[in-house]
Parts: sequence; structure tokens; C-alpha cells
Amino acid sequence: MNDIERYPQAFVLGCLANRMGKAKQAWKVPLRLRERFGTLDVAALAQKTGADWVRVTRDPTTIHRRPELMAKVLRLGVRRLQDSHDGDAAWIWEGSPPSATVVRRFVVQRPCHPGTRRRRESSAWAARASGRAAGNLRALRDGGAALDWPGE
Repeated sequence: MNDIERYPQAFVLGCLANRMGKAKQAWKVPLRLRERFGTLDVAALAQKTGADWVRVTRDPTTIHRRPELMAKVLRLGVRRLQDSHDGDAAWIWEGSPPSATVVRRFVVQRPCHPGTRRRRESSAWAARASGRAAGNLRALRDGGAALDWPGE
């Protein structure tokens, strides 16, 4: 995924998938979603049902070690992007802000895990989430975690 300008939502999806599993696998999630849904368009993904999300996270192979939970997390994240920002994931770094601002914006977007109210309120959780988001953004900017999309 070498084109963050063209696929900003892939960065957000990869970050959402980067929990309870290996980062290497998390960065493959946007690619698998595009292969299985046929798109990464946020508006189109927001229309998918919970059953659709579970199906694509499980079949033909799982994209995460907890596919049902990841289906909920990704679906909530996509719906939140659509509802709050008209599907534009690039709002997180709009205006070329300092990295601390990007991390804060991402942490605001990230709490998409079902039932994480107490965790969101925890400053320790926020600090860990901020660190992961900053690391992911640095890796993507440096090209280390970028994925090449077939045919592009």
C-alpha cells in the first residue's frame, strides 16, 4: 500500500486490525478486504451487513486470529468514518499537522472496539493506542509497513 493519498482508509483499517495479533498480519487486512469485498470505498463498505463482515473475515481463510471480533471492529470503524467524516480517512492528517495532532485524531477515531468504554477512558490505554498509531504512521511514511497492491 504505497499510496496513502489514494487509500487513506487502508491505513485506518490496518491500524484497527493491529490488535490482538501480529502487525504483519494486520497490514494485510486492507488488501484482503479489498480482494473479498471488491472495494475499499468507505461508503460501499459502510453498507455491508454484520454477516457480510463476518463472512469476509472468515472465508476462505481467516484474516485475523479473532475473525468475529475483528469483523465488528472493522465494521464499526468504517461506519464511523462514513458517518463522521463522509468516508474521508485523510481527515486525520488534514492540513499537515504535527505528528502529535495526527495521533490524537487517530485515537479519537480508533475506539471502535465493541464494549471498550472503560478502556477508552483509561489513560494507560490511550497512551498505548497513541504509541501504536504513531508507530504505524512512521512505518507507513518510511515505507516499512507499506504493502504493494497487485495490479497497481
